Amino acid sequence: MIIQEIEIQKLKPYEKNPRNNDEAVPYVAESIKKFGFKVPIIIDKNYVIVTGHTRYKASQLLGLKKVPCIIADDLTEEQIKAFRLVDNKVTENAEWDFDLLSQELEDISSIDMRIFNFNMNDMLDEDFFEDINDNEYADTTRFEHKLKIDRQQIIMTEEEYQKLIDKLNKYVDKNGVSFGFVNYLIGGAND
Repeated sequence: MIIQEIEIQKLKPYEKNPRNNDEAVPYVAESIKKFGFKVPIIIDKNYVIVTGHTRYKASQLLGLKKVPCIIADDLTEEQIKAFRLVDNKVTENAEWDFDLLSQELEDISSIDMRIFNFNMNDMLDEDFFEDINDNEYADTTRFEHKLKIDRQQIIMTEEEYQKLIDKLNKYVDKNGVSFGFVNYLIGGAND
């Protein structure tokens, strides 16, 4: 396996790439800036991207002229199609161990990990909580927020929502990070 520096203008995104990755591009760009380009883009013999579309877009954002690539000329067309899908799919099967993640983050002091979206407060504020304004709940004014976890929705009153946010803020004030907050809640800590 040979890693080659190839001019970015020669690379061609796969036109039927089923992965929507635009939201990840700034994070990958930041990673490349901080740590260098450590994971090559995989391309076929015609310079069509097999895996690495997000790294390609991040490279464009950064104005890079050349990027490290591996030419997968040992794969058939069918294998390339399968690998393109499998490479993205397998990451969905992994989960964080938040206790270990919290420990790892505590050991990182000179790098602001929030620039890579390691900020539970932001995830709670933007992704998990949202106002209910659909017809399913239109006949009740009691429920004003829902918490999304995986594919489940937990409906909350304004009072419940505020208590949860207050507990989260107290936890973060005390610990400096929000990681471990769910374990704190499950443990039944009183505060």
